[in-house]
Amino acid sequence: MGSHYYLVASLPRLVLGQQPPFDENKFLSMCEGVVSDREMEDIRFALTEVGRETIFLGHNPFLRAWRQSMIQLRNALACSRAHAKKMDVASCALEQADYSGLIQNVTAQAIDAKDPLEVEMELDRVRWKMVEDILPQNPFDFGVVLAFAVRLRLVWRWARMDAHVGRKNVEDMVAARSTVSWSAPSS
Repeated sequence: MGSHYYLVASLPRLVLGQQPPFDENKFLSMCEGVVSDREMEDIRFALTEVGRETIFLGHNPFLRAWRQSMIQLRNALACSRAHAKKMDVASCALEQADYSGLIQNVTAQAIDAKDPLEVEMELDRVRWKMVEDILPQNPFDFGVVLAFAVRLRLVWRWARMDAHVGRKNVEDMVAARSTVSWSAPSS
């Protein structure tokens, strides 16, 4: 396949926090027949699994770079939380190949936000910037398609959020926790 000019040129601009132009299935159908089977596997991975604990890292250098950035973000979050709880910071970090001062600084600022929704938005802004930082130099490289997939996933994450559903989920969690007995077992 190799040529991604038409596909890349047809991708709309995404804005975090705004309604996405189409869903993930429409994007996948746009890619069908234009990319190879191996590239399609990477696109599906970028839409669903990137950032999760997984062995598969994808076939493309963009996905491997994205994975490394996500490891650093995870480490920064885990270490901030460990430090706040006076736990050993070294025990919470995964091995990472690269380091970005931006990720460290912005993550620390995001954690300080009072509103949990604002914390999530700040972290997704960091993820958005991380995608920008690892974009391939060639604007028609397949990595640009993968970057679009990752960003589409972020945009849809926010489009699917609903205040009423979120409040109900929190109420359900609190109700479930209040019915659990936290006493130590008797001997």
